[in-house]
Amino acid sequence: MDSKERILNILLGLSLIYWSIAGFYAAYSTAQITRIAILISLLNLTVGLLIIFRMPLIKAATSTALLISLPAFIAAGLLFKLAKPALEWTYTAETIFIAGGVITILSFLFLGKSFAILPGMRIVVSKGMYRLVRHPAYLGESLMVIACLISAENYWSILVFALFVPGIILRIRAEENLLFKSPYYAQYASRVTRRLIPFVW
Repeated sequence: MDSKERILNILLGLSLIYWSIAGFYAAYSTAQITRIAILISLLNLTVGLLIIFRMPLIKAATSTALLISLPAFIAAGLLFKLAKPALEWTYTAETIFIAGGVITILSFLFLGKSFAILPGMRIVVSKGMYRLVRHPAYLGESLMVIACLISAENYWSILVFALFVPGIILRIRAEENLLFKSPYYAQYASRVTRRLIPFVW
């Protein structure tokens, strides 16, 4: 890994760790610590640490692949913003969100040093949750997004979710267009045939 990439990873990782701590402290100081707030802090902390210690890219994605990946990422963020405050969430929405968050965190931990937010080729991971589907982190993210949709209860969230669904499919396809250039990923994909949902797709 060149020094520039290493420095960027450290800075990005530290900023996410800071937001993890700051978010938890903000919830604590306003007596609004919820399971959702704790989970988000843990997710940010996990991502921050993994970015700091991840291995260098073997092959970077094209600019087109990166652009294709952004709509799903943006839609997920918008749905979280459109959702009600965590204290007003129903038990169902909270449970789905927590399940999705746990799946996402575990998926990231199994990726370990191969972790990335945007498409890029690193070492192929085939253990843990990656034995069930090829993109378990996106499955977890999708569950979190569905929970936000349930919580939001407004027409704008339905519209954004309608953009998220094709967006996540395009994101997976853009990522796999790069990953299939690795013979190791092609072998892995021949064993794990489902991309996102076990026994479905």
